[in-house]
Amino acid sequence: MGNGNLKGGIHVQLEKGIYKGGEQVTGTVFLQLQEPSPSGAIVLGFQGTEYTRWKERKTRGTGKNRRTYYVTRSAKAVLCNYRFTLYQFPGEVPSQGITIPFSFVLPQNLPGSFNLSYFNTHAEISYSVGAEFTNIEQKGISNFSRLKLYQEIQSLGQAESVSKSAKLLTWCCLNKGTCSIRADYPQSSYTPAETAAVNVTLDNSESKIAVNSISMKLFKTIRLLAHPGSKVVSYCIVEASGQGTEAGTENPKSLTTQLFLNLSSVANQFEDQYTTYGNLISCEYTLEVSGDMDGCCMCCGDVPIVQKRVIILPQYMPPPPLPPPPPGWNPQYMNQVAFMYPPEYQPQVQNFEDQEDDNPNF
Repeated sequence: MGNGNLKGGIHVQLEKGIYKGGEQVTGTVFLQLQEPSPSGAIVLGFQGTEYTRWKERKTRGTGKNRRTYYVTRSAKAVLCNYRFTLYQFPGEVPSQGITIPFSFVLPQNLPGSFNLSYFNTHAEISYSVGAEFTNIEQKGISNFSRLKLYQEIQSLGQAESVSKSAKLLTWCCLNKGTCSIRADYPQSSYTPAETAAVNVTLDNSESKIAVNSISMKLFKTIRLLAHPGSKVVSYCIVEASGQGTEAGTENPKSLTTQLFLNLSSVANQFEDQYTTYGNLISCEYTLEVSGDMDGCCMCCGDVPIVQKRVIILPQYMPPPPLPPPPPGWNPQYMNQVAFMYPPEYQPQVQNFEDQEDDNPNF
C-alpha cells in the first residue's frame, strides 16, 4: 500500500478505469500511519512520460573485416509533471487514518496510453497519479496508481465515402480498361467489441479483367522516433472477403456488397495499443478495401483500392479494486480538494546518445 521510511500505508484510488484528455479526474487518497508522526503535508503528483527504445542492425567494413554490430536508439518525453499540496496537517497526524477526495482536469492534448514490448523494441506512453506524505523530520511514505488515458482525434471525421477509378494494365503496356470502386464507411471509430461494416460498390463494366474477390483489411501502423532514427511497423491484423464479378459486367452494371470485420476476434491486438499520436509514438489503424484482379503481370498498372483511417477506442474499464482496510482503520474524512493542471506546461523531449554493442538483445 506504500513505500518509504515511515511505517504505514498510503493509497491512491481513482474512480474510473480510463479517462480522456480534458476530462475531470476524481479519486481519493487514503493514509494511515502505524507510528506517531509530527505535522507534515500530503502532496499529490500527476506525471506522464513517453519513451522509445530499439536496436538496429548495422555492418562495418568489407570482406574479412566486415563486422555486424547493433545500435540502440532511445528517446524520452516528459508529457506532464505537476505536484500539488493536497493537505497540510496542523499537528500530529491522526493514527486512525485520513481520507481525502481530490479532482483535477486533464489537459486536452495528451496522447493516449500505449505499450509495445517485443524482442529488442520497447515503446510506452504512461501516466500516474501519486501521493506522498512527508513530515517535518523529512520522513515519508509514498505510492501511486496508473492512470489509463485514451485520445480523441476529431479531425478524422465521421462517415465518409472514398472512391477510385483504376486504369488496368498487364505486361506493362496492355490496356485492360478501368475498374471503379467505392467504399462507404458509416463510422470512423470503433471499440474492440464492435463489428466494422463497409458498403462496397464495384463497377467492372469497362474492364477486360475479372475481379476474383473483394477484400477488406484492417492495418495497424506503429511509428517510433528517436532522433536521428525512426522505426515503422505495419501489418494486417484481420481481414474479410466477398464475392467478385466477371469482366465487362453490365447486368447489373455495378456489384454492391457489404463486408464485415469482427474486431472482437482480434481484441488482444488492441490491448494497450489504441489509436494515439504522441511526440515519439504514433499508433494508427486503416481500413482498406480492394478488388483482387485476375490479370497477370499487373505491376505497372493501377489497382482498385481505397483506404480510410479509423480510430480504435478502448471499451469501458472498471477502476482497480480497493485494497482491504488495514487493522484499526477508522479514518477522518476531509473535504474534497480540487486543483487545476497548469495549461502552459509543454512536453520536454530528450534524445539519448546512440549506443553500440554486439548483443542483439537488451
